Amino acid sequence: MVRPQQSGNTFSDLPAGVYFVEVESGDCIAQERIQIEEGEELTSKEPVIYNAICADDLGSIELELQGGSGVYQYAISPNLDQFQNKNVFEDLEPGTYTIIAQDSKGCNPFVYKKEIVAPSPVAAKANILEKEFCAGDKTASFEINIEGGTPPYYTALNTQEDDKFIENKTMFDGLEGGETYVVFVKDANGCSTNVIVTLDKSVDLSPRAEMSQNCFDNSAVNEVTIMLAQDNLEDVIYTLDGGVDQFENRFSNLAPGKHTVTVSYFGCEKTVDFTVDPIVPLNLSVGESNINEFTILPTGGAAPYEYFI
Repeated sequence: MVRPQQSGNTFSDLPAGVYFVEVESGDCIAQERIQIEEGEELTSKEPVIYNAICADDLGSIELELQGGSGVYQYAISPNLDQFQNKNVFEDLEPGTYTIIAQDSKGCNPFVYKKEIVAPSPVAAKANILEKEFCAGDKTASFEINIEGGTPPYYTALNTQEDDKFIENKTMFDGLEGGETYVVFVKDANGCSTNVIVTLDKSVDLSPRAEMSQNCFDNSAVNEVTIMLAQDNLEDVIYTLDGGVDQFENRFSNLAPGKHTVTVSYFGCEKTVDFTVDPIVPLNLSVGESNINEFTILPTGGAAPYEYFI
């Protein structure tokens, strides 16, 4: 006899085996053979952790049970009293989680404590190495310092096209002043950020020659004025044909032919070439075109002409 006689009709906590149940009621006795099968052991594989790829991504945890009743349920903190049939927990923020995995009978559940980890954000900072002083020289440069994420890093200047990203390129040169540049950064996992770099405006001389002809003491004289793209610059030096330096931007009575003026401003130097045409003296011819009528025909000088009598 495994158990003594009892008035209740339930026998609990019986190991697997064959049992004979006898029921007495007055003078009547009934007996039944009952076999309890050994249940299949519940086993669990080690949970698979899918960590966040980028700092602002989410992770997931996958579990796998075998054996037991064949029907499984899972719960994760902070809601350990809420079970689900799906064996994957998704959209998990970085942190530590407690997971319960069991079969439908709840026998010998597996309890795990697992952590979702995310890399630190990809961050970049620019450091200007050199400014472009003279416009057009393209001598400006800067470098960026990258940290966080997962090395190696890839960068591209002013574009996000995949084939333009270069591994470990952190220095950029040959740049123009007064421009804004955007460096796009990616790490090994494709996590990204960008850095905006605005360079100071450079000195823009861009000289041009404006020529004019005037009359002085009834003689024609030429004058060349050198104009600059940038106004209000002081202490600009002008040099005509490699001669004497001067601060005045005007040159008068230049010989006909080709000339060059060099404009210098604290190391920024530009040149402008121009040609002075010969001045033909003003001549007049007077002809009688009708009775008491004369016609004056000017030549030379610089048109248009004005007439006085």
